[in-house]
Amino acid sequence: MHYSELAAKCGYLKNVKEREADMRDIIEEYAEKQAQRAVAKAEREKNKKIVVKLSAKGMSVEEIASILEITEAQVRELADKKSA
Repeated sequence: MHYSELAAKCGYLKNVKEREADMRDIIEEYAEKQAQRAVAKAEREKNKKIVVKLSAKGMSVEEIASILEITEAQVRELADKKSA
């Protein structure tokens, strides 16, 4: 009589443990993606500051792109964001 209740609860706990591992993987993957986004954002902000400074010193878009190892389009985008 109690065996079926016990079996049901054990089955539930087994499934929860499996789901716990899945959730842990999902959370770790999410954290990794968030960390990558944070690094990319920090790099963009750093590059934006450098673009502003180098532009103020009269450097061309081509020179700045070469120094930062980014495309000229990215340099222009960062330069446009300084006024936003």
